[in-house]
Amino acid sequence: MPEPGSRLSVIVVSFRRLAILERGLSALVAEVRSVQAEVLVVRRPDDVEALRSRFPAVRWIPSRPDETVPRMRSLGLESSGGDPIALLEDDCVVAEGWCAALLSAHQGSSAAVGGPIAPGNYQ
Repeated sequence: MPEPGSRLSVIVVSFRRLAILERGLSALVAEVRSVQAEVLVVRRPDDVEALRSRFPAVRWIPSRPDETVPRMRSLGLESSGGDPIALLEDDCVVAEGWCAALLSAHQGSSAAVGGPIAPGNYQ
């Protein structure tokens, strides 16, 4: 495992429509490039082929269709290689500067870091 603070892993648990995941990944992948973070998406494997080609740097972690969200997070944690590790869900759209702010916050003595969340309209 890498030295603490050496590489960010972002785990995305995905169980909603692919269009929702695609919107979140578009923002996330653009953001993580600046810090060379790894992105892992935990989702059932039978419906992601279109997104695999669009997001080749993402690691896709398969889960069963009936898997619980906590177990999906555990699958991502078991597969990640980073420290720190960020946990997101597929409807999260990160803002510009998110990675830098997250990594900066982890330079302090806090064991965990959180931030503001603005719920979306799921329709």
